[in-house]
Amino acid sequence: MYADKRANAKPSLMREGDTVWLRQEKKNKLSTPFEGIPYTVFQKKGSMVTAKRTTDGRMVTRNTKDFKSCPPSKKEATQTYTVG
Repeated sequence: MYADKRANAKPSLMREGDTVWLRQEKKNKLSTPFEGIPYTVFQKKGSMVTAKRTTDGRMVTRNTKDFKSCPPSKKEATQTYTVG
């Protein structure tokens, strides 16, 4: 508990089904920090996340620090929050 407090550790808010970006290796100073194709969280166990690419089905397993939550697209947001 002491180490977590000193490191300002916080629980991950990622859940199965969330859309995320995967961090990529920096090849040069112009390369983007994240891949351009979003992934969907397939399974989460502790800090280990398995995600599946939405286009071709590629699966990767990484630590939660290598993923970034992706905001929902306008199409998904309107479907989720419509009333009536």
